[in-house]
Amino acid sequence: MDKNIKNDIVSSCRVRLARNIEGVPFKGVHGTQAEDIISKAYTTIQDTKKGNFLLHRIKDMEFLDAKVLQEKRLISDDLMQNREYGTAVIDDLEQVSVMIMEEDHFRLQCIMDGLNLKEAYSKLESIDDALSNSFGYAYDYRLGHLTSCITNVGTGIRAGALLFLPGLSITQDIAKGINIASNFKIAIRGYYGEGSSNDGFFYQISNQCTLGMSEQEIIQSVTNTINHLAVAELKARQYLLERDSVSLKDKIGRAYGVLTHAYTLTTKEFMTLIALVKLGVHLGLVKFKEPNKIDKLITDCQPASIIALSGGKDAAERDVFRAKLAARVLKS
Repeated sequence: MDKNIKNDIVSSCRVRLARNIEGVPFKGVHGTQAEDIISKAYTTIQDTKKGNFLLHRIKDMEFLDAKVLQEKRLISDDLMQNREYGTAVIDDLEQVSVMIMEEDHFRLQCIMDGLNLKEAYSKLESIDDALSNSFGYAYDYRLGHLTSCITNVGTGIRAGALLFLPGLSITQDIAKGINIASNFKIAIRGYYGEGSSNDGFFYQISNQCTLGMSEQEIIQSVTNTINHLAVAELKARQYLLERDSVSLKDKIGRAYGVLTHAYTLTTKEFMTLIALVKLGVHLGLVKFKEPNKIDKLITDCQPASIIALSGGKDAAERDVFRAKLAARVLKS
């Protein structure tokens, strides 16, 4: 499959590793012990020289700044809940993030554009090895890595991607895709993961369990499922274009018109409309020189990000700012 086409469907991919320290309680680490783990982990990660890493302590951050990192999927809600000891070590490219004192002692993750799961995993291996050498992981030679959540026991790896599936959503064939994925023990969730909605036809896909398969097998299984969904999505888009192109072109044109001329836009309305414009760009119905700018616009228009960009204005003013930002980017 053409890489550019696949990247239009696969917005980004992520590999995450769950790890715990041998001999240390999985929950309730605090005081000097927690501080020593944070300090030692930060030094260990820096010593790998795999990037320029910055330390982010939740307790030292403004809530808004933490929410922006969460919207970028660099930290989790679980980490934010640990106000005293929750820490993230993030590289300046915002690809690699190591969360400390989340649900597990360490959650290593790498996020990359497109479908590059093998490369994302390779970026974590040396950091994973370094932390293992420095601390020693909780590991059972029969079960594998021991984790707080039983579904992570084994390799502790979650491989997944953020998929843009308007064709399958509009044709209501997404249920078939979910059923197919579940047969391969792959889960499909909303934009921000478990319990979230599929705003703007975006879905997260990842393996459901990590026991009984190697890291490479899990990555390949997820990749195969994504490829299958990508083929189905392309067929669904073509079907929409051929079945009722007048209606589809009208919806996309109206969405573009509203986004470029609206005075105010809520997050939900923006996500619905920008999804149609993004689909229109792929189908050649909307001319836009730099499609990647649409993905950045989607991130920038999320609730916390728009507050940061607009200077923390009230809800009505933020919706006005969102509309102006969308119009400026789409008209550029």
